[in-house]
Amino acid sequence: MRDLRHPFRVKVDHDHRSAPARPGSQHKLSDQAGRPRPQVGIAVHAATGTRPVPGLAGVTAAVMQASHGLPADRARELTIAGTPAQVTSQLALYLEAGAPLAAVICDPVPSAESRELLAYVRCLLNQP
Repeated sequence: MRDLRHPFRVKVDHDHRSAPARPGSQHKLSDQAGRPRPQVGIAVHAATGTRPVPGLAGVTAAVMQASHGLPADRARELTIAGTPAQVTSQLALYLEAGAPLAAVICDPVPSAESRELLAYVRCLLNQP
């Protein structure tokens, strides 16, 4: 029986506990509910600027350390930072590896400029 409070969970017993649906059954549940099928993507932190700025990658690494508890060396490995062209080439690696969606978290804080630069990144990613 489907748990309507959460479309991708199924009831496993009568005291209303639920467990994640089995792989593949999410598509069946989506179809039954008349909803779009879920897609898996990746969320990444990125800092972007109009020109290369020393320390920009460090800002992103520090945010990932503070918010996710990543060790400093791992945070630096995962850092995405730079100009729109540099950020595009870094994000493209995830998309080429099969991530159909990418959500970008602006570091240190979203601003009108960062949103505009990320919109440009999206345009670059969508070019053939």
